[in-house]
Amino acid sequence: MMRRLAVLVLGCLTLGASASAFSDSELTELCPSVGIAKDAKTHAVYPGGAPGRSVKEYNHIAVVLAATAVCREDPEGNMVADVTVQYAVETGPLYRGSAETVIFAAVERGGTEAARLTSAKTVKPEGLGAQITVTDTVSGLMIGDDDAAEAPDLAIVVGFTK
Repeated sequence: MMRRLAVLVLGCLTLGASASAFSDSELTELCPSVGIAKDAKTHAVYPGGAPGRSVKEYNHIAVVLAATAVCREDPEGNMVADVTVQYAVETGPLYRGSAETVIFAAVERGGTEAARLTSAKTVKPEGLGAQITVTDTVSGLMIGDDDAAEAPDLAIVVGFTK
């Protein structure tokens, strides 16, 4: 009898320990809004690292078009976000066959950055003046536990690294 009781208690404790900290509706409701960082919305790449004779002599220019986040719970019970960024790339007069971009997604609390992840992608638009739309995802951006996720001044910002 004691053995059965011990198994029952252990089973209940195991179920309780694996209970989710967030319900599906909480993950949707608490997932922070996503904004585009004003100073990192565009990114121009010049051969040699800086504009040459003219700012029109660039390899490529990229512009963030939109961003969304989907939140989920990690195994430790924290909320994490998978942030998808859509951006356009246009090749310039000095295009050299590929365009590398590095995007970031950051969690901000009260305007202060609390966490940041990046993702790099190289694309190969066809020829000069070509325009393509690219989608890239930054996965696993740490939002925090349930207390951190409920903070009123929480936001996700995205952009290009410089």
